[in-house]
Amino acid sequence: MRQPPIVGIIYSFGRSGSTLLNQCLGCHSANAVLSEVNPAGSYFDVAWQAHHWLGLASDQDRIEIERLPYAQQIGLLADACTRAHRHLIVRDWTALNFLKNVMPDVEPSGLLEQEWFIGGLPLNLRRVVFCRRAGGVYHSFCSRFPQFRDLPAGDFAGAYLAYARAVCPFPIVHLEDFTARPKDRMKVICRLLGAAYAINFAEKFADYRNCTGNTTLTTETSSTTLRSIVRTDPPVGPPPHPLFLEADQLLGYEPA
Repeated sequence: MRQPPIVGIIYSFGRSGSTLLNQCLGCHSANAVLSEVNPAGSYFDVAWQAHHWLGLASDQDRIEIERLPYAQQIGLLADACTRAHRHLIVRDWTALNFLKNVMPDVEPSGLLEQEWFIGGLPLNLRRVVFCRRAGGVYHSFCSRFPQFRDLPAGDFAGAYLAYARAVCPFPIVHLEDFTARPKDRMKVICRLLGAAYAINFAEKFADYRNCTGNTTLTTETSSTTLRSIVRTDPPVGPPPHPLFLEADQLLGYEPA
């Protein structure tokens, strides 16, 4: 009997280091990472990435894939990766489902939509949560995106806590641990996702640009030009809202 294709899913809220992880995974040609795709919307859609970035679809294939429902698109690419002896990894655009104003005209459902849409497919789903302390995520959202410059801490805390509750049953890797011990943590992540491990990822990750996040920001920041993995420190001072602590605890953090 044919075994179901293995598909990795990365759940990460945004401003939590998932672009860096995407780049590190992309250092191995056997990994095909769909970058920030979600049933509610995508910066670059599944079909576009399959054609332009991952080499999994011809231009005509791209047109055909675009006509399919989201779940069928993922299933089709999972089969294509199996035939090509590659590993499909879906980097979810998780914040889209929990935080308002991430994408115009998308109202967050408060649900982990990736699970709802592809959880019923005949796939062997391998999940990893890649997270950062809530205070660091909040600060980064407020400092990087104009629409979140005046985001109330309570609004963010409620959204982040809902996210933490949704993903906490899955294996969790902290950005802070990853940047402190990248090779050790990367081996764990690849094992959990069923992905290929590139031994030179820590030296080559910045050359991989076929992903969204810091690589597609219109304003250059220090993180867009990094050539080495820099340790991420926890935020300094008390959290701006008590729900930050509850979310962090669900995600496996000890009190700061």
